[in-house]
Amino acid sequence: MIVKSIISELISQGEHQQQDFKMRIDNSKKIAKTLCAFANGIGGRVLIGIKDNGNVFGIDVQEEAYMIEAAADMYSKPEIEYSLIPHTLDGKNILEVWVPPSKKLPHYALDESNNWIAYIRQNDETLPAKGFILAVWHYANSNMPEYYTHTEKEKKIFELLDNYPMSAINFIQKKISTNRTSLFKTLAKLIAWGIIKYEISNGQILISLK
Repeated sequence: MIVKSIISELISQGEHQQQDFKMRIDNSKKIAKTLCAFANGIGGRVLIGIKDNGNVFGIDVQEEAYMIEAAADMYSKPEIEYSLIPHTLDGKNILEVWVPPSKKLPHYALDESNNWIAYIRQNDETLPAKGFILAVWHYANSNMPEYYTHTEKEKKIFELLDNYPMSAINFIQKKISTNRTSLFKTLAKLIAWGIIKYEISNGQILISLK
């Protein structure tokens, strides 16, 4: 029986929601986007020294560690917490960068035009955070009133989620007939209150009662 090493097992999983492959880091600004996306979500790892097809390329661990340090400290705000785990496979060095989910949301990365952009991880892609996610972060960092009183719109949302427990935002908007910006704010407030929750699945944001 052949037992796979830990790093072999990780590589065999391919790229996914919590894992990204990089042959090497040529630009600290670019990798900062990935680090921020993992920190803004459920965490994840970057395996440096691995090609997109899963083949081992091998790297200089110290050089790559320096690039990650610059990405996490200089090109991310607030700074990204991470840990480095070196591996060796087939005589070649690989660096695992583990980023835990952050409690200091959102994290921003400095892009090539020197703009600070927040990113999220969606399947195996790193994408700029937009509308709904930004609203969720905004209200999560706000001082919410001590008491909550729901409106007629929120009552309709509760009734809808009772009948359709995992509903996409587009579906909710259609059913309760409201504009998108207003719906984002309402849902984000309810998430901040701990009344509803969301998850991202196959590119869709799904809402359910908590």
